[in-house]
Amino acid sequence: MSILLRMQNLRFAHPGQADDLIAGADWELSQSQKVGLLGLNGAGKSTLLHLVEGSLEPDSGLIERRYGSLFVLEQDDRAEGSLSAREYLLSADDSFETYQRLHQMERENLPDPLAYADLSQSFLEAGGFERLAQIERVALEFGFAPEVLERPVTSFSGGERRLLKLASAFVQNYDLYLLDEPTNYLDDNASERLVRALQANRETLLMVSHDRWFLDRVADHILELRGGKLRLFGGNYTAFAETKAREYTEAVRKKERLEREIAKLKEVERTYKTWGADREADKYRPSEGKKDKGYIGAKAAKLQGRAVQAKERVAEQIEELEETKPWVEKFYQGRFPEVEKRQGWALDAQKLGFAWGERELFEDLSFRLGWGEKVHLAGENGSGKSTLINLLLGQIPLQHGEVRWGVEGSTGLSSPAGKRIGRNP
Repeated sequence: MSILLRMQNLRFAHPGQADDLIAGADWELSQSQKVGLLGLNGAGKSTLLHLVEGSLEPDSGLIERRYGSLFVLEQDDRAEGSLSAREYLLSADDSFETYQRLHQMERENLPDPLAYADLSQSFLEAGGFERLAQIERVALEFGFAPEVLERPVTSFSGGERRLLKLASAFVQNYDLYLLDEPTNYLDDNASERLVRALQANRETLLMVSHDRWFLDRVADHILELRGGKLRLFGGNYTAFAETKAREYTEAVRKKERLEREIAKLKEVERTYKTWGADREADKYRPSEGKKDKGYIGAKAAKLQGRAVQAKERVAEQIEELEETKPWVEKFYQGRFPEVEKRQGWALDAQKLGFAWGERELFEDLSFRLGWGEKVHLAGENGSGKSTLINLLLGQIPLQHGEVRWGVEGSTGLSSPAGKRIGRNP
């Protein structure tokens, strides 16, 4: 199995950063591996992806990039531009320019049929028609029917444009896929489609995700970035979590055992210290009978030296144990103070309706929320979730219906700023 990427003693720090974000990392990425990259917020996961991509270079160490083609998805990437969805999915292909010229000639009612025939032949020989068929297959796998591919990218919702961006990764094969939070903005159905596509793809994948379900379905290795170091685990997220749990339990037990040993040695150290001090005091105590004061002093000095040596040996043992004592991560729990629940309703929406052009998102939608209620708004990508939130907040004008925000203990009308947001017939 060939190596696509190799890192040796890699170090990187952002300008002005006191400590290295990546501190002496070593790692090899093999072909066909599907690796989930995990780490705490701020650990450097996105930075590591940029180092792999080549948009950042390390401060020191070695990074060998042996891959050819590369697909990169940033956290907030989505399809952009005025192209149709079909054109967007074809835009990375070498035949795209020819396709655009063909379409232009079709819009002009084929002013030169012979030139159109020659261009069609060139498109065929470049594999353009095969690529178009591939686009329709991929689009269907991601939930886009052939007829919607004629719509401009700008007509799709944020989640649908995210899905289009992901679909573009599978129109042609890449050697390496770098995906940063690929399930962002995706509904459950879209996430399932992405999982199936990644499972069927045999190419190499490095992804950052906080979605445990997604990692369990896709990843066959987990790469942990902690303290600037990289460590590779075999298996999916569940296997990784089980390994980490065992290691944590073992580390806690070892730490507790060593702390007990250290406590005992410190007690021995204190005993030797006291004994040494007593032997030193013997030199100045009055001798009994005819004992030689010089002899007593020499013996006390000898005993005091042995006590000092013993104390030093114990101190060395304590130091060695402190160095081998594992670091165990501490977990903190917070508690929010209880607050008195307000009375009355917080939000009242009546007979809302909205459409983008001829595309109706919802009609005659009514609901009321009381203070303290917690509601999960679910729906497929493109169903109008973000539009509804923006309507409620007054960020886009109402087309039909009324939105009212309540004040505490009343059925009065107010927006978040204390006024009615809007009402339309």
